Amino acid sequence: SGTSIPESWGDLYVNVVLNVKQYVENDEYNYYVTHDNLVGIIKYTGTKGTLTIDQIDGKDVYYIGSNAFRELDRVQAVTIGPKVVEIGDYAFADCRNLKELYISKGIEKIGYYAFSNSYDKNVYYDGTIEDWCLMDLSDSDASNPAHGSRLYFSKDGKYEQVREIII
Repeated sequence: SGTSIPESWGDLYVNVVLNVKQYVENDEYNYYVTHDNLVGIIKYTGTKGTLTIDQIDGKDVYYIGSNAFRELDRVQAVTIGPKVVEIGDYAFADCRNLKELYISKGIEKIGYYAFSNSYDKNVYYDGTIEDWCLMDLSDSDASNPAHGSRLYFSKDGKYEQVREIII
């Protein structure tokens, strides 16, 4: 744990774009904390296979960084909490054992290739098809967490599998 920001990030990017006040490394994550006390995950370093990404050290997670979980075969099930608004490029790419993914309605953007090579999973989304269609999926099939998977939407408190979408 610490308060210094890695030099490689560059002062302008860290202070203006990210609004970072602290950089922290704990047993499970490398992350930064903004001046608004929100967390951005840089890298998952833990050993758990089932994760709920909601809060870290009592602070809400709002961003999952690029490559944060990339190539982590130990990751099998992930629940992304309601305060997370963005998933970075390649964030869960090559997580070949990822079989269950729960996404809250709060997600606004999913980066390029965020779920590439992590197929054959069940994707559960807490919103409607209309909400799903408003999400920025970065113009790539591999960004779409449902690509090559089974997609379920929440309806009346239960998940129903999407079998066909007609536009």
